[in-house]
Amino acid sequence: MTLKTFKRLQIGIAIIIAITIGQSIIRNNYIIPLVIVILGTLVMLFARRYVKEIIADERDYLNAGRAATLSLQIYAWVAVIVMFIFYSQRASNVAYDAIGQTLAYSTCFLMLLYSILFRYFNKRDFRK
Repeated sequence: MTLKTFKRLQIGIAIIIAITIGQSIIRNNYIIPLVIVILGTLVMLFARRYVKEIIADERDYLNAGRAATLSLQIYAWVAVIVMFIFYSQRASNVAYDAIGQTLAYSTCFLMLLYSILFRYFNKRDFRK
């Protein structure tokens, strides 16, 4: 399979998943999107094995790591600022407290997960 065919398959699966999720949410069915996402992922993993060309090189992975780190930092700062805004307005609406706590805990979880994965990949020996 060529890289161009793989990219077309990737776009087609993304369109099918998007349509399925949209229609399922309208019909209040949440099992079908979960199954479709899992099947789409498995099809893409299976198809990726048959690509004869280079999909990504070291530079792509380095840039992806930089983008992920920067995205995490930006998200954390924005989430903390928005969390404080919601906390300051919780007297006017009780739901703001729950939104602020959700942002706080999700940000903490994301940063903790990043730290654990960073330590794991940092200790791993990639020469083997």
